[in-house]
Amino acid sequence: PEECRNLLGIIAASPMLRPAKMPSEQFMSVGRWLAQRFPGTRINTPVRTRDLSQDRRAQDAYHRDKHVHNRMSLKMAVSLIDSGDWAVKNAGQLQTSSVLMHGTEDKLVSAEASAEFVQNSSGMASLQLWTGCRHDLHDDLRREVYFRELTKWMKQRCLITFKFMMQRDAGHTVAAAA
Repeated sequence: PEECRNLLGIIAASPMLRPAKMPSEQFMSVGRWLAQRFPGTRINTPVRTRDLSQDRRAQDAYHRDKHVHNRMSLKMAVSLIDSGDWAVKNAGQLQTSSVLMHGTEDKLVSAEASAEFVQNSSGMASLQLWTGCRHDLHDDLRREVYFRELTKWMKQRCLITFKFMMQRDAGHTVAAAA
């Protein structure tokens, strides 16, 4: 789409492409039926903070955060799962360089789904698995290394591309680097 024309890269940390424990298709069918009829019905979505991060300070901060909620609409829950499934199946349409970063100990969303997305992306996406890390990579024990890798990826993909685009848009001809 036109609005994505200048998008230089996508970073998806622990993307919700599929829950770590996928509900049965029968459960999903009932959920879809109910979501159509009662879209505003809210369901509990409890999260154990130890599943988010190994860092005790991050867990405590999560508990203190007044904006954290543990409920969502049934329509939102079904839509999240269905849109993740769609994204994995249609990853071949991706036209922007992307990186998916995922902790191997994530108990909320599926690292395998991220790997499937990358496999289906026709080379536009890469996967970085973070051994021993949980869902909130930015708040886990290896956060400094995580942010260094993010910065490195952005510099390699985005800043070089941005420089090339600026030169191209200025009317200069730029030879591609080998």
